Amino acid sequence: MVFRRSLNPMVDVLFKFIFGAEERKHVTLDFLNAVLSLEGEQELKDIHFLDRELVPESDEAKLSRLDIYGVTDDGSQVDIEVQIVNRRNMEKRTLYYWSRMYQALERGKEYIDLHRAITINVLDFNLLPQDDPHAGYGV
Repeated sequence: MVFRRSLNPMVDVLFKFIFGAEERKHVTLDFLNAVLSLEGEQELKDIHFLDRELVPESDEAKLSRLDIYGVTDDGSQVDIEVQIVNRRNMEKRTLYYWSRMYQALERGKEYIDLHRAITINVLDFNLLPQDDPHAGYGV
């Protein structure tokens, strides 16, 4: 376990270097299209990386720092997280990050105007009980 903990910062840096850089965004797009099973006209063609910090709404609120955060050409917000060590908070952390991304409705807009918010977790531990942990939820 000590070995895994010492790898975590290195994995984060390498992951962000590969997937979070403008000059390698084609790698990120290939990854997203593969994971989301998007082909042809549905494929994501571009991603713009954003500041990874989700600014707290108040002084008392928690600062969230995402691993990879961007907006795709169809307006979808994407968060890709990598986690080596199971800190037993991934479910709640994932929902918190996702809900913060999804709160982007401007005054005067309708709920139909919301863009999808996509969260992908790359984990080195079992989080879900099933053998094939890939799960997708959507409308």
